[in-house]
Amino acid sequence: MIVRGTPKNISEYVKISSRYVMTKLQEEGFVADYIDNKFAYFKISLKLINTLVTIIDEAGELNEHS
Repeated sequence: MIVRGTPKNISEYVKISSRYVMTKLQEEGFVADYIDNKFAYFKISLKLINTLVTIIDEAGELNEHS
């Protein structure tokens, strides 16, 4: 269940505003814990960080080929 609002312990979360990144994270099985008017908040984990690095690398490769 996603909670509407901003987490109180914000330092434990990664803030994502990009719909592209949110979609890619969902495809990898991640679900935001919180969502507000600007961001989706995903609990920090090693798996999340590694997935974000992969998404960023893939996006960079897409831009190089355009």
